[in-house]
Amino acid sequence: MDILGKMGEKVGTAFLSSMIVGSISKYAGDDCKHLRAAIALNLDIFDMWCKKYEEEGLYGPDQARRWAAMFPSGKNLLTVSNVRIWLNEQECSHIVQALNTIPGGDKWLAWTLDNFKKGLWD
Repeated sequence: MDILGKMGEKVGTAFLSSMIVGSISKYAGDDCKHLRAAIALNLDIFDMWCKKYEEEGLYGPDQARRWAAMFPSGKNLLTVSNVRIWLNEQECSHIVQALNTIPGGDKWLAWTLDNFKKGLWD
């Protein structure tokens, strides 16, 4: 991969990690109480983001889909293990800890990531 390709990959990864971590941390709540509810109720964070992005001043799904089209390999980066790394890197280790202790946390995270993949790339 040439230098521009590597730079594009890094920018794409940064955008993706920021979007995913931002979405999860936004809805996690204090002490992850909303995250616990989201897991228990199987709430779709991608759907919530699509419905609320305008009122929260965030970029929207259309912008993210345009980006995703330019960075198709990003879909393969959306794994539970990568998101755990990104959460830790972005000072959200309390969310990782909550996912470890909430029954069904990893299963819910994998499902959530599948929803982001479907919503952005499929």
